[in-house]
Amino acid sequence: MFDSKAYASEHSDVEMPTTGASNGLQLIDLRGVPKDDPLWDQLIDQVTIDEMVAVLNDGAYNTAEIPSIGKPKTSDPDGPAGFTSLMGSTGNCAWCSEVVMAQTWNKELMFRVGQMIGQEALASGYNGWYAPAMNTHRSPFAGRNFEYYSEDPVLGGEIAAQVVRGAASNGCYAYIKHFALNDQETNRTAHIMTWATEQTIRECYLRPFEYCVKAGTIEMKYISDDQGTISTTEMPACMAVMSSFNYIGTEWAGGRPSLMTGILREEWGFQGFAITDFNLYDYMNKNQGFYAGTDHMLTMAAISTPIEDTTSPAAVAAMRNSIKNICFVVANSNAMNGVAPGTVISYGLAPWQMVLYAASAVIGLGVVFGFFKWWKSGKEA
Repeated sequence: MFDSKAYASEHSDVEMPTTGASNGLQLIDLRGVPKDDPLWDQLIDQVTIDEMVAVLNDGAYNTAEIPSIGKPKTSDPDGPAGFTSLMGSTGNCAWCSEVVMAQTWNKELMFRVGQMIGQEALASGYNGWYAPAMNTHRSPFAGRNFEYYSEDPVLGGEIAAQVVRGAASNGCYAYIKHFALNDQETNRTAHIMTWATEQTIRECYLRPFEYCVKAGTIEMKYISDDQGTISTTEMPACMAVMSSFNYIGTEWAGGRPSLMTGILREEWGFQGFAITDFNLYDYMNKNQGFYAGTDHMLTMAAISTPIEDTTSPAAVAAMRNSIKNICFVVANSNAMNGVAPGTVISYGLAPWQMVLYAASAVIGLGVVFGFFKWWKSGKEA
């Protein structure tokens, strides 16, 4: 098991990052700003440790708001067949199986599928999408073959990349999943260890993901100043990844630095953020994930164990980097459409809500008073 205290001790040379600063920036001010611009560090300096923990340990189907920088909450539903149901009907289209999509061999059509899903996101108030699922079919008995494209990594990668590009063209960030070598659902959290040579992994099982990460850019229009000027920039199409339950060799995939940082970011140039698969299991250690390059926990704080280490400089630095990755994606997504620089996003009751609640209270008191008068007149009679 991963030892968070031992890791922090071994990395005691890490300096404690700045937190809770007052630099006067809001997330919208950095829409369209390159990720390596120093303004990003100034922005993230404003985030407190409590805010980091609140976001990172409660990431199921959302990224939470961060009041200190005006980051809004996002809604990120599940489903490789589109925005279909977890708890009830969403009113959106249920698309065909990804196996059928791959059988079209039609990249233009798949781009249009992605565009339509991005349009559904805009109509439904969704920002991210837990899809497409794109592991290579390793066996006809694999538990999720119905939501993976193909046994051919090039076909799967080409088709998936177009779906991702289409969704991104409408500001919806697609979480490509499950990264990587996931092919079993039975006992999927029972420390399943997947073994393969590096050449096989790269040529067959990572190839579809590589196609998506390298899918190129999309054009993003945004309001660039408080005068309403519309500017255009190019943003990476692929901005989110979901890791997997399984181990690769003897190391959990989401906690493996060679995968989540070495290949994904350093080799492929990924600029977005990575989330775990559903995390209610001790072996998916949260600090281990942050250190390895996994940024977000697909879990609910109310039913999940806390993050073990939130105080050491190494842990805070890792969480801060995760927050930066998440914020970069959200800033350049449909979550910030129509918001102009200088806007301050705050959370609380809107004036109309206050009026509604006050009116409801007055009506309620009136009903109680009327009932009391009726009851009293009945007793006097």
